[in-house]
Amino acid sequence: MQIVEHSPMTIAFSSEDAQGIQMPYDDALVIEAVIHNFRVKKVLMDDGSKVNLLPYRVFQQMGIPEEQLVRDQSPIKGIGGAPVLVEGKVKLALTLGEAPRARTHHEVFLVVKLPLSYNAILGRPALFNFEAVTSIRYLALKFPTEGGVGMVRGSQEEARAVYLATVTEPNSTGEALDSEVLEVRDETKEARTEPVGELETFSLSEEETSKVFSLNAGLTKEQKGEAMALIRSHSPTFA
Repeated sequence: MQIVEHSPMTIAFSSEDAQGIQMPYDDALVIEAVIHNFRVKKVLMDDGSKVNLLPYRVFQQMGIPEEQLVRDQSPIKGIGGAPVLVEGKVKLALTLGEAPRARTHHEVFLVVKLPLSYNAILGRPALFNFEAVTSIRYLALKFPTEGGVGMVRGSQEEARAVYLATVTEPNSTGEALDSEVLEVRDETKEARTEPVGELETFSLSEEETSKVFSLNAGLTKEQKGEAMALIRSHSPTFA
């Protein structure tokens, strides 16, 4: 049996970690990470996933030779249990945090041709290797490093932008490359996130006015109507 060493460092969250977070909310934990020396935005932390996923379009945009793909025809289960074919798997350097509290591991990613709005999904393998602890309450990820406890904050703007893109244009997130979500890592510059603009808040239903959701205020009246109808039709799925 393999013996796994654990860091003795204590990781905790406090009210100070909630600074800058708009509450209440139900946003996913969407972060920025460095993958294969690229700063990648819209990375979903998903402790419900047993694998790390990389969309084929992102794999291509990184310029990784196809020869590095280890072919793997074993399907994985997607949403609803439907099988998803895997193009292959590749091991890439993944860095979380900023120096001096950063940590790097080589993670195996399954490369898939799926219309994902996210540019990568980090599942339980990455969380285990980084000894990471997530907090949805504080939209943050913490992990031990040689310089102390490292921390990566989630972006509510990015999380809402991805969600909005998914519900308003479900077929527009295919294999098109997006130069704004990948940039070559430059350690002399700070990582950048771009806001989605003004947000407009609506109640989830007439009966439950305490539950709300937000849409981009720049959408047309027709787009808002379609998005609101779709979201409200799925209101029973919201906790």
